[in-house]
Amino acid sequence: MVLMTFSHVILRGWEDLGIHLKDNEKVAYVHSWNVVGHVMGVSKSLLPLEGPAAAAELFNTIKGRQKARTPEGAKLTRSLRLLMERMNPPPKALTRRLPRLLMRELLDPETCELLDVPKLGAFDRAARATLLGVVRAFSLVRHEAYHDIAGTGRLTGRLSEGILKRLLAVPRMGNRQPFRLPERLTPDA
Repeated sequence: MVLMTFSHVILRGWEDLGIHLKDNEKVAYVHSWNVVGHVMGVSKSLLPLEGPAAAAELFNTIKGRQKARTPEGAKLTRSLRLLMERMNPPPKALTRRLPRLLMRELLDPETCELLDVPKLGAFDRAARATLLGVVRAFSLVRHEAYHDIAGTGRLTGRLSEGILKRLLAVPRMGNRQPFRLPERLTPDA
């Protein structure tokens, strides 16, 4: 399910935000996550090898069988939301709402309830509409003019790198462990 969240759900979210990829880019994106799943030892039967439509079908099948409200799921969602709120840039009075607004936009209402995503008040709903309008307009402009504007690729790369560095710098109360593949998953095993 987690693997499908990184492949299918991200693609679906981008579409919802007005970020449209070409079909071959979607296929390549899902393929990349299939490779990750293979390296992690995910059974071939749980990899959507036929592409994005298969990823959507697999996600919906797993979700239909496994969706449930759990204290752990709500706690993990709350922790993630609070982390994202802390990482948002100033002015915090405005940006701290972004994770909740996006969760309420990109997740279906049932999932939001299962995960205890806070409900939106009138101000939040108006802010969400404004935010989504800006994101969709930026995406449209980027899509139409991206290749004609010098430096946009470098700018996008720097923004992505900055987000990743901020994420890696988050304190983990002394529990930062290096990522290592289990020996059984390495090529020499």
